Amino acid sequence: MGRFDQLEFDDGEPRKKVDKQEKEENPFLGSTGTPIRDSRYFCREADVQFRLGNLEPALREYSRALEQDSAMFEGWLGQVRVLLETGEYKEADLWANKALELFPEQADLLAVKAIALLRMGNKPAALGMSDRALASKGTTSFVWLARAEVLFASRKPMGDHCLAKAVELDKTGWANWEVSRLLRRYKKTSKAVPFAQEATRLLPAEAGAWLELAHCQLALKNRDAKHSLDQAVELSRDCIVARRLLERYRTPGLLGLFMFWKE
Repeated sequence: MGRFDQLEFDDGEPRKKVDKQEKEENPFLGSTGTPIRDSRYFCREADVQFRLGNLEPALREYSRALEQDSAMFEGWLGQVRVLLETGEYKEADLWANKALELFPEQADLLAVKAIALLRMGNKPAALGMSDRALASKGTTSFVWLARAEVLFASRKPMGDHCLAKAVELDKTGWANWEVSRLLRRYKKTSKAVPFAQEATRLLPAEAGAWLELAHCQLALKNRDAKHSLDQAVELSRDCIVARRLLERYRTPGLLGLFMFWKE
């Protein structure tokens, strides 16, 4: 499928020595000050791009992570999630199956397969797969997020309870971001706002958190969206989505206002 591109190598820039304290603060730095481009590095870069909505770069970085370490389940999970975001549901299901061959009954992979089945229209199979994910060892925040989506789509109760469980289990601060995105997907934007706001409180230096809050504010025609977009752009030059939205806002006259609020 051509998902595994070649790795990027040293760019030839001068290097500096890294002291012990700096190394402890940033485990991705090597002794010469260059990033250690191992599977963790590429997966981390992929996560950042995914949260900024840069899906092709995210897919490329997850592929690089798997080139470095084909046994890194986070890379497999990330690839499937990107495919789901791009609407390639059958391909997402295919890659979920491949991943499950390597990691049978891995809870997050069962959960992401449940989402793939759901978005392909097979709700009963999705519910069964979600049951398997919940019954597996190591139930995570993501498993409960997937369960919530299956319940929302199937018009079954307890979806909000699952979201609360996802936030409760989260150790990273990103569960609120995930919950906000899911609620927006199911046209529950007003309920999404507090979660997006909490994400920016927990992760004030993350452009992806501010971008999600901006999406909520835009949907509700809240003019604070511009501040959130400004924050996202200030925090990351890679926040292309925020930059494009701000360009629309700056378009002169009523046309710019219309284009801005259309989002």
